Amino acid sequence: MDRAFVWMLSAVIVYCFLSPASGWKSLLQRIPNADYVTNPCDPAQPWEGIGHENPAGYGARNQFGIDFKKHGMAWNPSICATDSDGDGRTNGEELGDKDCTWSPINNVTLATAGVTHPGICEPLGSDICKNRNYWLNCAPDFKCDVINESDTRNMTVRFPKLAVPVKATTHYCMIFQFPQDGDFHMVATQPLLDNKKVMHHILFFGCAEDQQPAHEVGVPYECELNFDRACREQLSVWLLGTQGQCVHEHAGFRIGQRGYKLGGIQVHWENVHLLPTETDSSGMTFFYTERLRENDAGILFVGQNYLTIPPSLPRFTEMGKCHSECTRRKFSEAINVTYALNHMHYLGREMSVRVYRSDQLVSKLTDEHDYQFDTPHLYSYNEPVRIQPGDEIRITCVYDSMSRDNITHAGSGYQDEMCFGFLTYYPKQAISEGSSSCVSWKDIPLCLMELEGSGASEIEFSQSDSENDSSHESNSVNDESDDDECNTETVQCESFDHDLEPSEDDLRQRKKTDDFFAQTCKCKKNYMTNHAVKLWMERENIIKFLICYASDNAMPLPGRLPNYRNSKVLLLPSDKSQADIHVEYEKNRWCKKYKS
Repeated sequence: MDRAFVWMLSAVIVYCFLSPASGWKSLLQRIPNADYVTNPCDPAQPWEGIGHENPAGYGARNQFGIDFKKHGMAWNPSICATDSDGDGRTNGEELGDKDCTWSPINNVTLATAGVTHPGICEPLGSDICKNRNYWLNCAPDFKCDVINESDTRNMTVRFPKLAVPVKATTHYCMIFQFPQDGDFHMVATQPLLDNKKVMHHILFFGCAEDQQPAHEVGVPYECELNFDRACREQLSVWLLGTQGQCVHEHAGFRIGQRGYKLGGIQVHWENVHLLPTETDSSGMTFFYTERLRENDAGILFVGQNYLTIPPSLPRFTEMGKCHSECTRRKFSEAINVTYALNHMHYLGREMSVRVYRSDQLVSKLTDEHDYQFDTPHLYSYNEPVRIQPGDEIRITCVYDSMSRDNITHAGSGYQDEMCFGFLTYYPKQAISEGSSSCVSWKDIPLCLMELEGSGASEIEFSQSDSENDSSHESNSVNDESDDDECNTETVQCESFDHDLEPSEDDLRQRKKTDDFFAQTCKCKKNYMTNHAVKLWMERENIIKFLICYASDNAMPLPGRLPNYRNSKVLLLPSDKSQADIHVEYEKNRWCKKYKS
């Protein structure tokens, strides 16, 4: 068969059967000897993502990855003859295909001895290579002197070998016991990764001493993102692309006799290709010491709980806040931020966390203009950044949705999105127990509901409330003729309370989003933008929606939990994710069914 025809046929097969969504791992099948490429910094370790600067195969592409993409993501004589890393050897020579005869179809047997990395110039220290590998860092990423001190102990918490479920997103949780033979500060954590291919994050939680976890110690169970209600205080966060957490020298997370006695660990798996053979037994090693530091540390979780990202836009901005009224209520004194970490998913492109005092910018905690989900930047402050009660924390997230055909909502799955920041701070007592989350839903300060006693997953209302709403339900919820009707009053778009005035593109993007949902009810509306959003009106609509939704879908806790005797509390169905509820609200918020 003519060689040119083989290359063309190979490219056609690759294009037709291996979609871009299949990920970098499928690309290894298109590259000769891909399994034999090692890390030049540590030849005992593989460099799994040959075309990426990260050995794990995520983030920015190296020069070989850039060239491979230019050649149609297929191995052919052209990419084979290219010297991507500039070390004087062609890609084919480095990968054992010096004659450029290999293809995914013929799978010619090649010698594996002497295979080198086609995207890294070698020898590393040579004159020809010293300026070409500017992005390569052979030094260990995780540096934390305290873990090597003589009085520092460590303990590893890991899951037993578990089968990863055949679904895109899974969270597994487990309660464990912290050491009880003293009073300790946890001063560092490092992930123990068994199956990197499925890992998304690992979270450590502390469990409140006055609450009993709903699950047994040491027994893994499938859970939701919010974990156990008794274990809500985050102690450590590992995200894909980070190496560990080294706590600031003036603080530590209190565990042991005078701190958290029980903890929780959560892993998030992404089985994107729905493989039935994936297993994992990852965990976390934490380091602790009896030499207590000056302060107890905590983690403040800030961001936006509501996201509605239209498809096919190169740039779309969402914003979350920890409102000034929330820091005024939550903070008993100023906090000192020592670390800050951004978190979005694959649509994320830029993200910042900024602190304002009386509407004046006082600090940029993060300012990531080239956000990469797989290689996030950890901002560290030797001189902590102070946030005062009454300050406002604004979180700005920019997305590129050109790859999507549908609206993207907030959620924990890899196809969903997030807009959150993790701020490590001290002293912990400055923020009351259970109040370490400060997020908004649109521009609504959720702390107001939290501090008034509303839970995130429970809806509590009196019998009189239910009776007062019954007439509304009989006229709207149960009247099918009203379900498709819409109020035609003027609707105010959400606030664009950014550092700069919104551009015309920003306004058009937001109008496009609102138009999409307005069409769900087949009605036309007049739009106007206003920086003063009527929060109380939106809040009333949300409460009305939750009550109506609960009346249709929820069930009383007694009977499900025999020891729970509060008959006013309803349990929402657990098969609905946060993103599902957002979609349901957006589909119906224009209609009379859920309007106040």
